Amino acid sequence: MRCIIVGNGVAGMNTARLLREKNQEIEIEIITHESVPYYSRINLIEFLAGSIPQEKLFVFSPKWYEDRNIKVYYGTDVVAIDPRDRKIKLSNDEFLSYDYLVIAAGSTPFKPPVPNSNLMGIFTLRTLNDAIAIRDHAATGAKNAFVLGGGLLGIESAYSLKKMGLDVTILEPSERLLPKQLDSEGAAVLVSILQERGLKLILGTAVAGFCGEERVTGVQLNDGKRLPAELVLISAGVRPNLSCLAGSGIRTDRGILVDDQMRSNLPDIYAVGDVAQWNENVWGIVPVALNQAAVAAANIAGELKKYSGTIPSNTLKVMGVDLAVYGEAQNQEADCTNVRFRDLEHQVYAKIVLRDHCVIGAIVIGNKKMQNMLNKMVENRQRMDEEEAQRFFDTQMGVTDPSW
Repeated sequence: MRCIIVGNGVAGMNTARLLREKNQEIEIEIITHESVPYYSRINLIEFLAGSIPQEKLFVFSPKWYEDRNIKVYYGTDVVAIDPRDRKIKLSNDEFLSYDYLVIAAGSTPFKPPVPNSNLMGIFTLRTLNDAIAIRDHAATGAKNAFVLGGGLLGIESAYSLKKMGLDVTILEPSERLLPKQLDSEGAAVLVSILQERGLKLILGTAVAGFCGEERVTGVQLNDGKRLPAELVLISAGVRPNLSCLAGSGIRTDRGILVDDQMRSNLPDIYAVGDVAQWNENVWGIVPVALNQAAVAAANIAGELKKYSGTIPSNTLKVMGVDLAVYGEAQNQEADCTNVRFRDLEHQVYAKIVLRDHCVIGAIVIGNKKMQNMLNKMVENRQRMDEEEAQRFFDTQMGVTDPSW
């Protein structure tokens, strides 16, 4: 019996790891576009900044795969899937048969249709090769860098570029940073912290085009301003990588539609991680990939396991800033109550979101201890009313801001 896994990121690798733990006999083969073993994409930020060497990125060595009898096809793409004959075609024209197929192909960066976006010096950051290319370009004498996108990756990338010695500006089309994670109050606190640490911010403005002939020399904003830039990093989100599905009959929407066992509409074809769409959700975060990999591996091994969702969580630690967002932190429905705390002197902001006297979401900036506590509260749907939430903040910080 053979299981082929398309993708060697966190979802694919953990599916392989857990499946091998459950079944020592099944053949496991991984197809990956990259030429290196599994590495931590999260740590690419530290690598880009020069804080860790390349070898520290790798979680498992080639020997790890060999010891577990997991075969990896490096530098290879799946170009076609034939569910009827249960086989796939690789980019080298080789065909492989399968009994189970797990699609964990991850996602690809989205590049907005901006004029001149193919100029030298304009990058996205998703892979090790991307990070190496950015470092090499910065070393050619770049002074000014623009990061297009004020999400988690954009802010972390901006920090890395600044640590490399560049003058860095973050440009976010929305009126606030982290528009998908933070409310306006939390975003304002984060802006203050990042500006204090030397990052420039332009909010509520989009890019009209890039300047230059062969290499990028500037950024043209839609308000008419033109600013110098020798390096541009586009961080405008990602899209599920569905390139291998053409003609396969696998049902998709934004991602591959899966049931509670992570199965697609076709027999013995599963999807996990960034490519999977479950209950209309495509999260694209590591906790979801880990949980879905465990479900797929269990079902392929003959166990009955169902995926029941993952409480979203995002964390950011950059330039000394600890930030975390848990659960339904931006829920503004009428049956929800927001309890906030702010201490501007110590650059701390926190919010608890309540529904039916239960904690369903939280934001915390600048307090690591409170992060861990609020995370558990959201996970456990802890019972709490407004007064108890405010007392929690008072107890943890010992001071309240009367402006609230």
